[in-house]
Amino acid sequence: MRRMFLFMVGVCITFSPFILQRAGGADAVTPIRPPPKILTTAAVKLPLSVVLPGPVTDYVLRTFSSDWAEEWYIKQRVLPATGFSFTESSGRSDEHIKPFWLLRNLKTRRGIAISLAWCGNWQLHILPDGPSTRIVVNTFPPGEKPYIFVRGMPIPGAVIDYFHGNWDNGAQPITRFIRDKLLRTKDMVRITHGRWPLVQYNDWYAADGRSDEKTLLRYARIARKIGCELFVVDGGWYGHNSRDLGKWAVDRKKFPRGLRDLARAVRGMGMKFGLWIEIECANPQSPVARRHPDWFLSWHGRRLSNRALLNFGNPKVRAWAEAAISRLVTQYKLAYLKMDFNTNFPIPTHSRTLNASNDPVYKHYCGLIDVWRYIRRKFPNLIVENCSSGSLRATLMSSAFSDTNWISDNISNKANYVMMYGATYMFSPTTCSHWTVRPQHANQALDLAAKFQVNMLGMLGLSGDISKWNARTLSVAAREIALYKKIRPMLRHATVYHLTNQANPWHPQTWQAMLYVDDSTGQALLFVFRGGAKSSSMNLRLRGLDRSKSYNIVSLTGPANAKVYPAGSLIYHGLEIKLSSAGDSELLELTPTHGAIGKGAASRHPH
Repeated sequence: MRRMFLFMVGVCITFSPFILQRAGGADAVTPIRPPPKILTTAAVKLPLSVVLPGPVTDYVLRTFSSDWAEEWYIKQRVLPATGFSFTESSGRSDEHIKPFWLLRNLKTRRGIAISLAWCGNWQLHILPDGPSTRIVVNTFPPGEKPYIFVRGMPIPGAVIDYFHGNWDNGAQPITRFIRDKLLRTKDMVRITHGRWPLVQYNDWYAADGRSDEKTLLRYARIARKIGCELFVVDGGWYGHNSRDLGKWAVDRKKFPRGLRDLARAVRGMGMKFGLWIEIECANPQSPVARRHPDWFLSWHGRRLSNRALLNFGNPKVRAWAEAAISRLVTQYKLAYLKMDFNTNFPIPTHSRTLNASNDPVYKHYCGLIDVWRYIRRKFPNLIVENCSSGSLRATLMSSAFSDTNWISDNISNKANYVMMYGATYMFSPTTCSHWTVRPQHANQALDLAAKFQVNMLGMLGLSGDISKWNARTLSVAAREIALYKKIRPMLRHATVYHLTNQANPWHPQTWQAMLYVDDSTGQALLFVFRGGAKSSSMNLRLRGLDRSKSYNIVSLTGPANAKVYPAGSLIYHGLEIKLSSAGDSELLELTPTHGAIGKGAASRHPH
């Protein structure tokens, strides 16, 4: 049970389990020294300054990569005597590394987790401070004030957690904050009639936006047949992907009758209909750009993006964007809106005239928040996906106004294998949306079923030309989708335990396992992937279980030979998993019970 404290550090700070408010000037730094042996989680304003005991060389920093198509790969470094400093100035919070950091002392195993609530530019400094280590997190430029508070979380701001032990201990309180404070889980269950998260099909990787009505109807029939519940038309429905940005009118060459008939047909198949949009950008030759050339975001007369970024700091631009979204949602009865954003808009970091009062990046993001709030108010049943060239703008800010995040534009099977592992450190599973696209491609690390199961760790989707999938692939897809629908209620309230290391993203040859514990019921799901490893067995210690319980364990993917184990045995001695094929996977369901206790190993295709 968490406690309440009052810290006196020159300015008044009040602390509650999830809220940390600071009184004082906007440019004042909030120094926080955690009381000994007290673990705290708090939403905080920026700038933030944290002092941790011990020299900087005693600390190891865990970050997550965010280069395009290489998101969520874990990078870890023992800090040098000079510490670590980084400034993100691209205009997108996740352009280089994720704005989510875990810092832990090598000797004491105590540390801090920090997750940013800001999609714009930021600074992180971890520096020596005498015999101690100081962490400073700030906006860039410094001193930008909170524009809004969401459930006590300031934006810009951050959520921090002091922890002891393994990395999960630092990450889990933040993912719970997202799940319990920011997400609309109850609303999503109501909106989807108990089917959240939905299984979707998206057409993008079938033809890169060149599909026509006849082709999409063919995909829709197959998608519905194998169990998809949501059909999303991605970029290109309005014309050329980039050339026609900002038009937001249907391309009559591809869709002579418009999108209404397609949307009606999809709904008639029992699926929800969704659409892709990139409302923040417009081609300079688009109608809106020709009518309003002054609507673009600029700095000293220079446009900040080659993709031509509209200035959402301008109320007239926001009104235009809101009207366009409203028209599309109403006209096509959209249930799902994928909001993408595919450009950087950097301001030179050496610009001496840039400050918190005139930063166009800050003003743009405050305007985007207003647009997101408008969508929530006018269309409360609309499901919104956050996307930005993959996940290059995925923060607590986006979680506060959207319902799920696109994980990465990298849809290779081996990348899928590792990305969900990294993403579930930062986000709750239902906010991690990714697709199985080329399941028929040969892969020694993942067999056919496993290629679907790696994306069942979050919001499962499909893409690509499914009309070319053979009968066996479609049959396996239907079976795995049916399995996903059975387990997805547990994903809504799951705390994730990463039981192994993350696999090598380029050459996966190691086991990877994650335990999902449903905090509302105590049930658990154990996802295990052999991942091309040479060894056919793996012993997994299942931390995260209730030590006072026993667990009935049954395979959901192989022979259902249920056995009961005491939690203490599973936690301290482990559970042996045997998989005969290098690309095999296993999904086990663990149900708390007080029944008889048996012995043995859970196996699939044992030798």
